[in-house]
Amino acid sequence: MNRLVVDNQPLAAGEAVIRLVIAIMGGALIGLERERARATPSSKKQDIPGVRSFGLISLYGGIVGLSASGLLSGLEAGPLLAGLAFIGFLILYTAYTITRYFIHKVQGITTNVVMLISFVLGYLAGSGYLIEAAGISVMVTLLLALKEPLEKVIPAITYREFIALLEVALLALVVAPIIKAYSRPIIGIDPYKVYVFFIIILALSFASYAAARVMGMKGLVYSAILGSLVNSEATMNGVTRVIASAEDSLRRVVLASSATMLILGIMQARAVLIVAIALYIFTGLTPVLTYSLIFVILSLISLLSAWVALRRMPSSGTALKAASPLSWGAAVRAALSYLILTLAVSVLTRAGFTAATPIVAALGGLVNATAAILSVASLAGSLGPKTSVAAMLASIAAATLSKPLYADPAIGHKSLARITLICLGLSLPYLFASLIVYFVS
Repeated sequence: MNRLVVDNQPLAAGEAVIRLVIAIMGGALIGLERERARATPSSKKQDIPGVRSFGLISLYGGIVGLSASGLLSGLEAGPLLAGLAFIGFLILYTAYTITRYFIHKVQGITTNVVMLISFVLGYLAGSGYLIEAAGISVMVTLLLALKEPLEKVIPAITYREFIALLEVALLALVVAPIIKAYSRPIIGIDPYKVYVFFIIILALSFASYAAARVMGMKGLVYSAILGSLVNSEATMNGVTRVIASAEDSLRRVVLASSATMLILGIMQARAVLIVAIALYIFTGLTPVLTYSLIFVILSLISLLSAWVALRRMPSSGTALKAASPLSWGAAVRAALSYLILTLAVSVLTRAGFTAATPIVAALGGLVNATAAILSVASLAGSLGPKTSVAAMLASIAAATLSKPLYADPAIGHKSLARITLICLGLSLPYLFASLIVYFVS
């Protein structure tokens, strides 16, 4: 009885079936999208293969992969059969291409390219690269499915906006790896981390611009919510930059107040969740249960403020649009603020200012609350749950207070003053909770 072998190790015969199933499923997923494309009014029904065709192409590739890998012990001619099968596929593919282009006069190469990809992903699955094959299938299907939405969006994109998107991509995908490779810490500061913060500012400012341009006020709300889950400092900068485009100063104040409450509410709720998770990981369940009431109360306060902000945010009105897709000046100012705060924390820590851990954690929270929380949590075993929780809550309070530093100055003095008051008010519950935990509990 033939058995499968990998690296000369016996393998269950079901492994071959699993690989072929993954192959056919990957091709069928692509074929499903092609079936949908074939059903559109602009498509000729016989031009595009469907689920069965692409599924069989991937299955064919999977069989070739199994044979070429020599997995079928007892079948010494496996590699030879794989080569013949591959030649057979090329003959069929060539015949299909000639018929499609020269007989039926069909234009476009998408289907032909996707057929080749289906064969390749089947081959990968048959060779044992199951994750890679599944990933290729999903990415190709997604790219094909995005055709209709992209056809609607692309005409609305200006060349200036396209260039801005390319600039962000260049800085993130080309320049960032170079800086990372040659970056060295200076006085405890990693230049690469400062650069990454700069890129995040630019990326989220572009996202806020795009969301507000496409969806108006709803886009501004969505960018504030989603951005706060990623980086609240960068979100604060991007959202306030868009709000600064409003001509009416009173409207800027209202929008800035609501947006700040929304950003802070989500940021704080997210931070409390991180505190609970980090505390559980480093100290166990008991400390989490001990301070669970405080966590719940603080989360409710933060979520309530976010809900109030959502209620106050207008769903309509004059569309907001920043003057440009990217604000290099705002990104530089925000990055400098981040650098100065990081430098201050580094200097104070190196000077031995570590006697009061909550205070040091609060200083770290001015830069990045998540990093400060995780740093304290990693020391929870030696600090003890009480000191650790107090320090982490202090870092959230500090992160709340730091947000005016990242707001775009173009929003106006009145709006900045209102933002500062809101940040002060929303930081107090966390500051009081930190003091209660440290001195009372």
